[in-house]
Formats: sequence, C-alpha cells, structure tokens
Amino acid sequence: MAENIARPGDSNRIAREYIDSLLVETRWIGSRTADTAFSLFGKTFDTPVMTGTLSHLDTFARPGGMVELAEGAAAAGAVMWMGMTEDAEDEAIARTGASVIEIIKPYKDRELIRHRLDMAADLGHLAAGIDIDMVFDAAGEARNFHGYPLMEITADELYDLCEYSRIPFIVKGILSEQDALTAAACGAAGLMVSHHGGTTEYAIPPMYALELIGENEDFQNHPVPLFVDCEIKSGSDVFKAIACGACGAGIGRPLIAAIKENGAEGVAAYIRRATGELKKMMISTGCGSLAEIDDSLLYIR
Repeated sequence: MAENIARPGDSNRIAREYIDSLLVETRWIGSRTADTAFSLFGKTFDTPVMTGTLSHLDTFARPGGMVELAEGAAAAGAVMWMGMTEDAEDEAIARTGASVIEIIKPYKDRELIRHRLDMAADLGHLAAGIDIDMVFDAAGEARNFHGYPLMEITADELYDLCEYSRIPFIVKGILSEQDALTAAACGAAGLMVSHHGGTTEYAIPPMYALELIGENEDFQNHPVPLFVDCEIKSGSDVFKAIACGACGAGIGRPLIAAIKENGAEGVAAYIRRATGELKKMMISTGCGSLAEIDDSLLYIR
C-alpha cells in the first residue's frame, strides 16, 4: 500500500483533487453548436486550450521538441507558452509561425531579462513575461537554474519591466489576490495563475486562486486576462477553468508525452481532442460561446 501514499503537502495532488471536486450541471434544452474561438492581444485563436509553459524538451521529450511543440500548437490554432530558451532555439520556434508567449526567468542579470524581452518583440511573439515563483529551491536558497543565477523581482522592477516591454507583459506564478492586484497595478497585461508544478508545499489550487482573484472587487475595476495551469489535462478541465474566470488554460505534462510519441502531430492531435471535449461540455451546458461559460454551472462536491 505504501506506493499509493502521496506526500501530504503535494500541491499537484491538491490541485488535481480540487479540479475533480468541481461538478458540472447540464442544460440541454436550447443547447446548440459551440464556438471555441477567442481573441487575445489582437489575434483570434481556434481554442482556449493552450500549451503549458514548457522548456528543455530536448531533455524531457526528444531533440527538437520545442520546435515540434510550436508546430503542433500552430496547427491546432492554439497559443504556445514557452519557458527558458536560448536565442537560436527561440528563432527556430518563431519560424514555425506559432503565436508564442515567452515566460522569462527572473535572472539576477537584469540585462539578460531585457535582452529576452527585446528578442521576443523582434521575433513577433504574441506576448512575453516573467516567472515570480521559481527563484528559491527547497532549501530556501536562490537557484542557479541551468547555469543562470536567479533573483527575486520587486514591485518597482516589475513596473519597469512592464514599461520596458514592447509587447504585452505577462506575470506568471500568481497565486493570491495580493500578487494579482500588485502585478495588475504594475501594468501587467495578463496573469498566469500557477504554482509552477508545486514549487511550494500545501499551495492552494490555482483554480481556487483563480476564482478568488476574479471575484476581487478591486481587480474587477481594472481587470486583465487571467490564465491558469497545473494539472490541466482535458477539455473538461479547461471548461472548468473558464467557468472559474480564465480566458485560457495550459496543458503541460500530457503534451510532453504527446511529443515523445508523435512529435508535432501528437501535440496538435491532443489539443484538438481537448478542444472537442471542451466543445462537448459547452453543448451539454447550453453555452454557444466561451463568454457564456460561468461559475453558475459549477458545484463543489
């Protein structure tokens, strides 16, 4: 039995259990074909199913994995989120035509952050931004991440980066109303609600934090797009995310497996299947568009 015992503070398990606790009511009378299209930063996409913020897929999946992730996302009409990358890989990803949101690590070398922001803009990425939750390791020491020292970001620095960026600036790693309000006040164009796959034990589920942020009166006065990730695996998960206030949700680990199995085609197929699952959930609940999905459709078990 021991192999079935998860660590009590496992934030990924907690996040998954919360997603599974959300139940959906059906509204069949008057239901109709559903449209999953949505617009973000001036572009229209076929689906709010997005890739997770992945990186180093040469290690986790197979050589060229990041480019294949981009190709698959583009083929499925989806937004690609990506993490740490080198210049040549970033250029190869841009050549696929994918709509990319690049999330930059909080490098201690602040000029490197600005270089990445400049490159993202020059390559025509959809948006760029920064992680705020990956600085410290399990011992509470600042990380040296793949040879790059990291350092925490202050609110003043966040404001400066939002001002500096020539494309919409996203803050990733939001898990509280306080950080959401601060990031929005600093000029963030969007927030990724996430605990980065469980960087902190006993973290509240991102989907729950998403609800709290969306319901905050101060945030409602100056709203920006909200996104969510962590344990999102299916179209029904994305449906629940949208009902909780997100405009899109990122699928991570399942896409790593899809790349291992079938490269870009595997990514595109997974996103299309999840989009079909989302469409079925929308039809089942009488929602013809994403804008009609709200939390009145959800119950907590």
